[in-house]
Amino acid sequence: MLDFSDFLFFDLEYNPETGKVREYGYILGNERVREKNPAKLEAAAANARFIVGHNLLRHDAPILRQYFSIDFLNIDLLDTLVF
Repeated sequence: MLDFSDFLFFDLEYNPETGKVREYGYILGNERVREKNPAKLEAAAANARFIVGHNLLRHDAPILRQYFSIDFLNIDLLDTLVF
């Protein structure tokens, strides 16, 4: 069986009119979260080697870089829209 424990499967809801993140959700290992607080995602990202999402490179990554403190140098981004 494959081990996806260091894959952070992620989705972000962002309102471009207000410039605010409405909420996000992720799965990391056995943890399933739907949240608004950036600290929870930042802590999860610190335990991930990969962030996986749909339209991650064009949409979510720029927002993540702007609103969240995530160490992108040590995390690979996998975008399901590109593949």
